[in-house]
Amino acid sequence: MAFRNIVFSAIVVGILTGLFYGLFQQTMISPIIYGAENYEVTEPTAAGHSHGDASSSEAAAPEEEAWGPEDGLERISYTLGSDILVAIAFAMVMVSLMVWHNFSANKPKVTIGQGLLWGIAAMVSLFVAPALFGLHPEVPGTIAAELINRQVWWMLCAVATAG
Repeated sequence: MAFRNIVFSAIVVGILTGLFYGLFQQTMISPIIYGAENYEVTEPTAAGHSHGDASSSEAAAPEEEAWGPEDGLERISYTLGSDILVAIAFAMVMVSLMVWHNFSANKPKVTIGQGLLWGIAAMVSLFVAPALFGLHPEVPGTIAAELINRQVWWMLCAVATAG
C-alpha cells in the first residue's frame, strides 16, 4: 500500500513538474540549442579528393546519419516526454527520502509545505547554484573546460550547496 502511494505520488508530481519544465525548456533553452545546431552542420567532403592510399575510396563514403526526431511536433514531443520521465525519477527520489524521513523516530513528519521546501532546496542545489557560481551551460561547439573537470566541479558545488 505504501509503495503504491509513493509511486503514484512521484508520477503525479513528475508529470506536473515535467510539463512545467518542458514549457520552460521550449521557450528558453531550445532556441539556443536550435541556433547552435546550425554551426554543427558540416559540408560533405568531395568524393574525388584522395590522399593516394587505397582505402581513401572507402573513407570517402558518406556515413549513415543516426536517427533523430524530425523538427517540429515530433521533436517537441520526444523532448517533453524525456522531461516528464526525468521529473518522475527526481520525484521518486525526493518522495522516497521524505517517506524515509517520516519513518525515522523522533522527527516531525514532512508536511506539504515542508515538501515544497525540500523540492526547492533540491532545485537550488542541483541546478541553480552550479549555474550561478560559475558552471554555465555551454552550447555545442564552444570552448569549455574538460568534461571531467566540469563534472567534478558540479558535484562539489551541489554537495556544498545541499550541505
